[in-house]
Amino acid sequence: MPLSKPFFVSSESSPDPSSVYNRLGVENSRKVLVSLVECKQGMEAICAILGVCEEFVLNEVVRLGLATPPSFVPHRRPSTRVWSFSEIGKLILGWTAALSAKTIGEVVNRSAGAIYYKVRSLGLPKRSRSQVLANKRNKAISNVLGSYSARSLEITSAEGKRIEIGFVKGRRHIKWSPSMDYELSRRHWAYQRLDVVAAEWGVSTTTLTSRANRLELPSRERALLVAHFDPNVVEANIAAANYVLRKCRVDTAWSFWAHRNGPRISRRGEKIRARNGGGYGLGISHAVPSIGASFSL
Repeated sequence: MPLSKPFFVSSESSPDPSSVYNRLGVENSRKVLVSLVECKQGMEAICAILGVCEEFVLNEVVRLGLATPPSFVPHRRPSTRVWSFSEIGKLILGWTAALSAKTIGEVVNRSAGAIYYKVRSLGLPKRSRSQVLANKRNKAISNVLGSYSARSLEITSAEGKRIEIGFVKGRRHIKWSPSMDYELSRRHWAYQRLDVVAAEWGVSTTTLTSRANRLELPSRERALLVAHFDPNVVEANIAAANYVLRKCRVDTAWSFWAHRNGPRISRRGEKIRARNGGGYGLGISHAVPSIGASFSL
C-alpha cells in the first residue's frame, strides 16, 4: 500500500562535513573520485568509501566529464581479508595525507605490501617521497586516522544520539542491535533514500536493503523517496500503510513489520517452524536482535 507523501522534497545533498570526501579537500577528493571511477568501482562502493550519496556522485561525474559508474559490481567470494569500505576510506585518507604504508597498515591491520597493492588497484595518485619521510617524524600527522577510526564504529541518530556499530567476531558482518533496527525502520518509514543513509553510516546500501528485507519493511515508491530525514512523517506513514510492529509467534525474540491484518508469523519464524517440523510452542530461544517493546514510534 503506498504511503503518504512526505511534506517537502530536499534539494541536492552535499557531503557530510566529516565525510572522507570533505576531509580530503577539493583537489584531492576529485583526484580520488577520478581514480575510483577509472578503476571501475561501482556506484555503491564509491558512495560508501567517500561518504556521499549517489546524487552527489552523479553531479560530480558530469562536472568532471567522467563515465557513469556502474550501479552494481559483482562481489568476490566472501573472505575475512576482503577490504571493507571503512578500511578503504582510511587508506585513502592516510595515503593522501602522505602517511607511510607501514603507518596505514597498522591502522587497518594489514602489511605495507597489501597497502601498496590496494593503492595501485584503486589508481590513487602518487605522493612526494620527501613529504612521506617528513610525516614519519610528525606524530600529529600520524594520528590523522584516529578520529576516523572512532567515527567509523558508530552512527548518529536523527536526534544526535550515538549508536555503536558491532561486528561479528572474525568476520566483517554487522551485528545488528535493537537501536540500529529502530533507527533503520524510522529512516525507512520517513521515505529517506537508503543510499543516503548508507553514506551517512559508512556501510553499503546492500547491507541496509538486506536488513530492511529481514525486518519485512514494505517496498516504497521510488518517486516518493527523499534525501532528508523528517521524523514528523514517520507515524503518519505507518498509519497510512496500516502496518504494525509485532512479535513472531514462533520466535518470540524476533519482531517484524506486517500489515495490521497480515501474518502473525515472520518469514524467519516460518523457516524455523519448517526446519523443526511445524507447530507452535517449540520452546525455541535465540540470541536474536529484537526491537521488541522498546521500539515505540
